[in-house]
Amino acid sequence: MTVVEDLGVDVSEEAREWEESSKLILQAKASSEAILRYGTNRWGEGFDPFVHDKRDKENVFGFDFSRVPTELLIQIPTVHVYGNRDPRFPASVTLAHFCEKSVRRTFDHGGGHDIPKRRDVRETMKELVEWCGMMADRH
Repeated sequence: MTVVEDLGVDVSEEAREWEESSKLILQAKASSEAILRYGTNRWGEGFDPFVHDKRDKENVFGFDFSRVPTELLIQIPTVHVYGNRDPRFPASVTLAHFCEKSVRRTFDHGGGHDIPKRRDVRETMKELVEWCGMMADRH
């Protein structure tokens, strides 16, 4: 949060609450006790990206992106892979929105705070990395 504040971006109380609560939830779900007790089932229900991301791009987990100057957006090609069952999903989606829309790709693998293992997901991730490399060559 301090980095974007240092750049002059207003950080709402809602954004601070998302940041803090998602960190605490991840700590609990990534604990040794949770891993031993629940294994991969510890991630539980996921975020509904259409509810939380709102798709209007004006309020993304408490950040009003209509007020973020475009010159502060990351202009290089980026790829963002996240899972909607990851407690840190809000931070991942927010980071993606700090990147220029025309040169970013996002992918929700549907899992938690883990590295996806399904073949179809790995294939999609491979294609995204290849796209990013191709786009970087153009820049």
